[in-house]
Amino acid sequence: MKVFVNRHVYILIGLLPVFIYCLSYFLFETNLARSIQIKKMMLDAITQTAVSPNMLGNEYKARILWQSSSLLSIVAYLFAIFWSCSILHRCCSSGAQIKKIIALGLVIVTLTLLQLIHADQNSAMYNAIFSTTYEALHASSLFSQSFQNKVYIVINLINFLAALTPVFILVAVCSTISIAEEQNPSNLDFYIDRMNYLKQGTTAGSIILLFGIIHMASWMQWPETLLNETNLNKVFSAYISANSQFWGITFTLLLISLYVSAAAFLRARVQSALNSLPSHLERQKWLQDNGFTISFQKHILQLGMMLTPSIAGSLSSVFEIISVK
Repeated sequence: MKVFVNRHVYILIGLLPVFIYCLSYFLFETNLARSIQIKKMMLDAITQTAVSPNMLGNEYKARILWQSSSLLSIVAYLFAIFWSCSILHRCCSSGAQIKKIIALGLVIVTLTLLQLIHADQNSAMYNAIFSTTYEALHASSLFSQSFQNKVYIVINLINFLAALTPVFILVAVCSTISIAEEQNPSNLDFYIDRMNYLKQGTTAGSIILLFGIIHMASWMQWPETLLNETNLNKVFSAYISANSQFWGITFTLLLISLYVSAAAFLRARVQSALNSLPSHLERQKWLQDNGFTISFQKHILQLGMMLTPSIAGSLSSVFEIISVK
């Protein structure tokens, strides 16, 4: 029984961040009525706002910021997918092992894509993050239909990659803690490599989720440049900041839950491997030297990286200053 659990614990660890994401999604969906109300207020104000030279300049700055964050996100997503495939290939030595991990990834990505496809006006996430900005561009007289079509293509590409890439990284991290029957559990170099891969996966996940928050903030703040009403600007700024903070905290929780549980599992396996070796081996020193100890100092880089989405979400006002002022 213990052997079976050790062989398949990566499934439970992989489902932990999925559970946290589902919980955050359902919590966020309770804001549907307010998201529709704020969107209607903003669209009504945009249709009544006259174009001014100051508006043109601010809108162009916000547009360029969004385009820059889009480029950054797309490149990061593609590199992360490539890295994930590489790690999956290195860590999975048997056909049965890789089939189980890929099956787990397919289930998660199918659910994610179904959520994306069926998102509509009855979804708070759809209204708050996608629909408000896109409908604001449509309501303004500054944008041609051709330009709106190009924006639609880019934002849907980013949404697709944003849904797909975290699953690739999750599958790659699961592969780092999956152990095939033919792999030697007493091989300490094996666990060192797996811990390094886990840290790489945490870094990759932190970077793409950080870029995701940056892109989301720049996308949501774009229509704010189409308003001249100071009071409504303050309302919309608070709205953007709250949404960015919520998803920044959620992304950080996803990363921490995955890294801590996976690192704890690897540490437990390493301790079992050390116990099977000659007693003269300085076990604690080996654990400390190779990053398997429960120590803040030994994991400070990973913890710092995992906090970046939450920090970026809290600093969304910085992007507002860059794009609007």
